[in-house]
Parts: sequence; C-alpha cells; structure tokens
Amino acid sequence: MKKILQKLLKGEITIQEAEKNLKSIQIREIEDFAKLDMFRDIRTGIPEVIFAGSKGNEEIIKIILGSMDKGRLMVTKLDQEKYNDIKDQLIFSEEFKTDYNEKAEILVIKNHEIEKKGKIGVVTAGTSDIPVAEEARITAEEMGCETLTAYDVGIYQANYRLAIMMNLIVTMFDQAWRPFVIERAEDSNAPEIFSRVLNYFSFIALFIWLFLSVFIGDIVSIEIKKGIPIVNAIYYQGLKIVPIIMGAYFLNGLYINFIAPLIIEKNTKAIMYSTILGAASNLFFNFLLIPKYSIIGASLSCFASYLLMAMLIRFYSYKSYPVKYDYRRLAVLLLVAVSLYLIYYLSNGRTAHIFLLKIVLVFAYPTIIYFSGFFSKEELSKIKSLIN
Repeated sequence: MKKILQKLLKGEITIQEAEKNLKSIQIREIEDFAKLDMFRDIRTGIPEVIFAGSKGNEEIIKIILGSMDKGRLMVTKLDQEKYNDIKDQLIFSEEFKTDYNEKAEILVIKNHEIEKKGKIGVVTAGTSDIPVAEEARITAEEMGCETLTAYDVGIYQANYRLAIMMNLIVTMFDQAWRPFVIERAEDSNAPEIFSRVLNYFSFIALFIWLFLSVFIGDIVSIEIKKGIPIVNAIYYQGLKIVPIIMGAYFLNGLYINFIAPLIIEKNTKAIMYSTILGAASNLFFNFLLIPKYSIIGASLSCFASYLLMAMLIRFYSYKSYPVKYDYRRLAVLLLVAVSLYLIYYLSNGRTAHIFLLKIVLVFAYPTIIYFSGFFSKEELSKIKSLIN
C-alpha cells in the first residue's frame, strides 16, 4: 500500500490506477469459493469472520490458513463434528492462540489481544438462549468490549413462583392472625395462646414445606396435555431453590407470629425498622452472593433477609410485650423436617424407589412428632375431638 501511494505522489500512476491497485491488495481470493477483505479489522476493528455452516471442511481449512496473516479471525457456525475433523489440520505458530466454544459453535484464532473500550451485558431468560448469548458475548469481546453475563434470570423467577403455595398459607394465616390478636389482646392467657399458635402454625407449615420440597419435581412434571407439563422442562434445573424460598416464606410466618405484641402495643416503628433493615440486607446479600452462586445465591439472600426480619421483630416484641415461646418445640419441628428432607436430598438419584421413599418421609414427619411427645395430652384430646 505504501509503495502504491508513493508512486501516486510521484505521478508514476494515475488515481484510477492507484485505486485499482489498492482494491487488488484489499481483497484476497481463495481459489474460486472465497474473497477475503484483508483490511476490515484496520478499517472497522472487526476481525475476519468465516461462516462455516455452508462450507466443506477443506474450504474452511484453506480460508483459515489464507487469513492467518491478519492476526485475528472468527469461524462461526462451526459445529463440534466439523471442528473435530479439521482441528488436527490447523497448524499455527506458537504465537497464535485458539479457543473453541462448543455452545456458541465459534472458533477464535488470534495472535494478539485488543484493548477493551466498553462494557455490555448479555442477559437471557433461560438456558435455551445460552448458545445465542455465547455467540453474542464472543463477538462483542472480539470487537473490543468487556462483557458481563447473566444466563438464568428467567429460571430464578419461574422457580421462585413455585414456592407460592407456602406464601399463600402464610398470607391466609396473616389475614386471620391480626384480627385474632386484637380480639385476644385483653385476655390474661393471651401470651400462652400466642405461644401455642406459633407451635401449631410451625407444625402445619413445615409439613407443607417438606411435602412440596420432596414432591415439587413430580408436581411440575404433571402433563396438562400429552407431552406438555405444567412447567417447561428447561426450568427444572432451578427447582433446587424452591425449598430455600419456601423456607424463607416460613420465616415470614414466624415474623407474623412474633408481630402480635407489637400489634397490641401499636409499635409500628419497630415493624418499619425491621422491614427496612430486611430489605437492605436483601440488597447486601444479593451483591455478595449472586455473582458467585447465581440463583442459589439469590435464594439464600431472600432466606437471610426474612431470617433477619424475624429475629428483629422478635427482639422488639419481647421488649414491648413478653411472650414465652416454646423454642424447644419449635426446634424439634425444624430438626425433624430438615432431617427428613436431607435424607431425601442425599438419596435422590441413588435409589430406584425414590417415589416410595418420598411418601415414607412425608408421613414420617407427623408420626415422629406424635411419638416424640410434642403434643400434650390436652392438645391431643382437642385434636381428636376436632377430628370426630
């Protein structure tokens, strides 16, 4: 190019001849099936891109080898089979680095890195979009952008909603609980009633938690039409967060139980402080956990914020209107429910009778609670009378 321009300055060639000569060095023909733009990356910053989808292996190899003096190129739509067929025939000097991405079906070959001048985010709703997202990420990086990715946003939201049954139970309890507290506020035995309600609520809520936690995979795979399950199979990988989110809703139920003394004393400031601190902790844990643990981090953040709110509201309520809750009974319920779930979790995929095991574990919960002496004789008598 320099020689052509020098000849033009000296008047040895005309402008038309210089233009023709420049075009000839910009375009390199690879036999009769490809024309390479040799100065594209200089003009635009975009490396040479070879579309491999419609080309044979020999053509791909010849185009790659004919482009090596450019220093950077991308081969797109190069499936795993084609890559395996040609990779041993691609011999480069040590300065070149190759990186093949199976999901994106892209091969990147380069002998230098380029300066990153900006940032972009690549966000997908679910895993089915990841191949396209990976292709976009690699393309953006080769054009000089730093990329940030989030590939399971929709998966978290979809599975978060599967915990709605526990949320409904807690919401219904809340709507009945507040009027009940106001009605019993003047009763001399109100603290004892509030303590017992916490135990009964926890017993029922943890039973529902255990049942849904072990059977959620079976529930979402029920077909509403032939071949069409309630929840699309692409979201099943997020089912692991459902027990955590339901656990967070259970903690919200404890928060609602502990709020009784504050309702009686009309201590709305304590409720406000607990809510604000809970929301702030959720943001803090999101920034802390999501980058490393993705949707598990988000669910743990939710769990931690509800736990903090329950602890704070219990602290404030104890100062306002002491209620002696029976934490030993609550601990028994938690220990039994969590232990049974862990048995299922550790056995899942290791036994052919997993469905039978789920049934046994769910029915084991009330059985163990009954024989552990959790309920007093008076409570058992009342339960029997209600059943009759």
